[in-house]
Amino acid sequence: MSGPRPVSVSAQGELPGEQETPGVLRILVAGQHAGTIEHDGETWRASWHARPGTPITCTGHPTAAAALAAVLRSGLARSLSARRPSRVFWSDAASRLLARAYLDGDR
Repeated sequence: MSGPRPVSVSAQGELPGEQETPGVLRILVAGQHAGTIEHDGETWRASWHARPGTPITCTGHPTAAAALAAVLRSGLARSLSARRPSRVFWSDAASRLLARAYLDGDR
């Protein structure tokens, strides 16, 4: 069995050929889409599919880290080998979006 797969967080629309959606962060596990998080006022919204073809699950969280953890606990992310010790890589654009949300006084 292989170890936990790397996780990357990028701004939606940052990847070539992808439609830009301001404020949305895309979560990839081993290069596969696992879900999204976005800042909605005082709440961070996490969205993911439990398995391919199932309805989207959306939950609210007080911090971006909690929203990211919710996506990584999903059945789809776990099937892609995301685990608690998975390394998380943040793109520059995703880091800037996160920093702006926290500098605005939000979490």
